[in-house]
Amino acid sequence: MKLLLSILNNLIMSFRNLLYDNKILSIKTLSIPIISVGNIELGGTGKTPIVLYLSNLLLKNGFKPGIISRGYKRNSFGRQIVSNGEKILLNPLVAGDEPFFLASSLKNVPIVVDKNRVSSSKYMIDNFDVNIIILDDAFQHRQINRTIDIVLLNINTPINQLKPFPLGFLREKITNVFRADILLITKQNQFTNAANLKFCNNLYFHNKFITISKFLLINPITNKRLNIKKGINNAFVFCGIGDPDYFKNTILSLNINISIFKSYRDHQNYNDSILNEIEKLISNKNIKTIITTEKDYVKLPFGFCEKFSIIILRMNFVLNEAFDNLILKML
Repeated sequence: MKLLLSILNNLIMSFRNLLYDNKILSIKTLSIPIISVGNIELGGTGKTPIVLYLSNLLLKNGFKPGIISRGYKRNSFGRQIVSNGEKILLNPLVAGDEPFFLASSLKNVPIVVDKNRVSSSKYMIDNFDVNIIILDDAFQHRQINRTIDIVLLNINTPINQLKPFPLGFLREKITNVFRADILLITKQNQFTNAANLKFCNNLYFHNKFITISKFLLINPITNKRLNIKKGINNAFVFCGIGDPDYFKNTILSLNINISIFKSYRDHQNYNDSILNEIEKLISNKNIKTIITTEKDYVKLPFGFCEKFSIIILRMNFVLNEAFDNLILKML
C-alpha cells in the first residue's frame, strides 16, 4: 500500500510540475525580488535559521525584507499580520511557532502568515515598506516567480528514505532539487554517517553549499551565553520539532549528560497537561537543568520558564562568503 501511495504521490507532483514547467498553470511575477526557501523533505531541514540568516544578510546590505509564511499548525485562519516591522502583534498560537520566533528575532521585519502566497505577497508590497520578500517553505508553491529558489536537504536523512511519502520522507522525487537555483546541505555533524556524506558530496549541483551549524546555550531571560566547559549533569531535555534526534545528538555533543529526553510532536503546543507532565518528570528526578529549543521556548508560559530557569539551545547556520556574494549577485 505504501508503495502504491508513494507512486501516486510522485505522479501527482510530477504532473503538477509539468503544468507549471509548460506554463499551462500560470506563474505570477511580482514587482520586487522574491527569495523562496523550501524543503524537498517533510520537515526538519532548518528552514527557519536560513530565513533568519537571509533576513540579516539582506538588512546588512541595505534591503528592506518582508517574510511570508504559511504559519503551519497555527490556531487561526486567513491572513494574519505577525509583525508590522515595529512590534509583534500575535501570540505563537495564532501566528504559528516559526513565524513568531522569526518575529521575536527580527524586530524590524514585517511578517505575514497566509496560505495564499500570491495575495499575501501583494498585500505585503502594498502595505509595508519592503523591497524584497522571503517566502518561507515555498519550494512546492510555484504560483509565484522567484528571483532565487533555495532548497534544503538534511544530510542525515537516511538514503533509503529519499523517496516520495509514504515510502520515504520526500514531498516529491529527489531529482526535483535541480529545479532550484541553490541547494543547501544542512545539519552535518559528528554523527553524520559516511554513506550520507558521500551521497551529498557526489550530488552534482551548480550552486551547492554545505552549512556549518553553530550552537550556543543561552539564558533566555538575560540573553547571555552559558559557559559549559565543565559540562552539565542530570539535564532534562525536551522539544517538539521535526528532527528531534538531531537536537538530542547536538546536546550530547556539548558535553551534557541527559537524564531524561522527551520528544513531542512537531509544532507541539504546551498545554497544562503537558506542562504538568514535565513538572512531574522534573520533580521525580530532581532535575536541575532544563534545556529546549528556541522554537519551543517561545510557546512556554513565562511563569513556567521563570520558575524552572529554562536554558535554550540557539542554533545558527554559518555560510561562507561565496554564498552571501551569490545571493547579492542574483538580486
